[in-house]
Amino acid sequence: MQNKPNIGSLLRVAILFVLFSAAAFLIPLRRGSMFWCEYLFTAAAFAVWAGAALLAQRDAGTLKERLYSVPTVTIAVIYTVLQAAAFFLFCLLPVLHVRIAAVISCCLLGAALIGILTADHNSHAALRDEAADQDSYRFLKQQQINVEMLAARETDPAIRSALQKLAEDLRCSAPRSAGALAAMENEIAGRIAGLSSVPDKAAEIHEISLLLTERNKAAVMLKGT
Repeated sequence: MQNKPNIGSLLRVAILFVLFSAAAFLIPLRRGSMFWCEYLFTAAAFAVWAGAALLAQRDAGTLKERLYSVPTVTIAVIYTVLQAAAFFLFCLLPVLHVRIAAVISCCLLGAALIGILTADHNSHAALRDEAADQDSYRFLKQQQINVEMLAARETDPAIRSALQKLAEDLRCSAPRSAGALAAMENEIAGRIAGLSSVPDKAAEIHEISLLLTERNKAAVMLKGT
């Protein structure tokens, strides 16, 4: 879900930029090419900070989503602090040529943009994986309930015991959603749904258990990649 921009965070960035500009112009610095070059890079840093704040707020509707977006803004804040420090350092101690200072500031900007985009991508990927795992957990829980209901209605003690073991295996299965598991999960659900009508329930339960074991092995391998 798309969220409205948080004006408060943008206002804080704007206020800090005004304070920085006031300090830059009130401190008696030599306003030559070094000053204006680094001032523009620092203004760009504040703009990057504001953009990162908007990027982090794009889908941050819940507390968990906001926590996942913290690295994106943190990288922007660190970059802005470093660039502001570089501005005052280069202007107060003009020992570097303006071109070298510009190259350093360009490197900071590039590193910050790469870090921000990578952090944003990773946070959204983590949220997608977690949501998919929740869907897988609900699937396994529903199949466990279905098997437990079958066990409660079963009159044969051996079949009931096998169903109870299958329900326990479902409870202990790792929640992991992936396209590679969809076919096996659909087959498991279909076999459980038709379990009450098969002539040889013991053999069918055994086949479901084998299929579930195969699914769990595949889930562990996918989680390790």
